[in-house]
Amino acid sequence: MPHQQLTQNSPYHVQRRLLRRCEELAGVEVAATRVSVPGAVGLHLGEAGGRGRTLEFAHAHPSYDGSWHVCLPAAEAASVVEAGWGEYHPLAGDRLPRGTVLLFAPRDAEESDVCFDLLKSAHAFATRTLGGSDG
Repeated sequence: MPHQQLTQNSPYHVQRRLLRRCEELAGVEVAATRVSVPGAVGLHLGEAGGRGRTLEFAHAHPSYDGSWHVCLPAAEAASVVEAGWGEYHPLAGDRLPRGTVLLFAPRDAEESDVCFDLLKSAHAFATRTLGGSDG
């Protein structure tokens, strides 16, 4: 089931800048995705809370696209959709958490900053989830 952005895609230099910023998030490993299309890059959290689990909480689609799939708290995901920064994943609330959205590709540095703020929020949410407080 492809779920990607077809127009107003992100310039490559904007994509690279955002991905480099994600490398600075605590405990994040940037590596090939385990759940998306070839060429996508995932943000993975290693073991947390002694549970031996890892979690891919977001991934960037390949350079021809530049959008992201990200898992946010449900209320924040609703705000993202309402504000026009993304749309729900077709499987959100079914086979994926309710807060799973396609975050539209940033087209410039200002939009990249907004996306990074949302990725930081997804990181915090995933960290809490791995730790067991938001299951």
